[in-house]
Amino acid sequence: MPEEMILRHCSPTLAGIKTANMFSYKFSDKREMIDTLRKLNKIFASKGIRVVPLRTVDGVTLLYFFRPQKLMEDLNNETAREALFTRGYKTDNMPGCLVRLIEKLKSQNDFPHEIGFFLGYPPFDVACFIEGKKDYIPCKCCWRVYDNEDLAVRTYNAYLKCTSSLMEKHLNGLSLENLACAV
Repeated sequence: MPEEMILRHCSPTLAGIKTANMFSYKFSDKREMIDTLRKLNKIFASKGIRVVPLRTVDGVTLLYFFRPQKLMEDLNNETAREALFTRGYKTDNMPGCLVRLIEKLKSQNDFPHEIGFFLGYPPFDVACFIEGKKDYIPCKCCWRVYDNEDLAVRTYNAYLKCTSSLMEKHLNGLSLENLACAV
């Protein structure tokens, strides 16, 4: 797997400014996927980052890079807990929530809207998106913003700047392991 792909999609998580990122990758076979996941988890373990496959469809695997400690904090948010509980998640158990998300991803064609909680998006915005509210703020972000546009835009711009910075440092010779921060 090209390291540049990981950096393009996961730099904010590697830098510790975002709970999680995900992207799809087509492995040549299951053995390559297992070997790659083992290698990545070994590289990132000391940095507090895990990598798990969420689902595989037509040979393309959705990979989830996340910081378990930050995910636990995010899922403990009252808005997130209430929304997840009503969707069948056992909110007192972060690993169980992740297993439930994987089950839903494998049984549905579409992404469950609550995936935003697992990606570290603002809980209020995710809850409004789940409810299907149409009065979102049109701004350039990677999620629908319903409140606090200034913070959302600053956060999104920080993600872009982080990605650019880490990719540049990688081009100058720093390894993935050295680019990832322990937080």
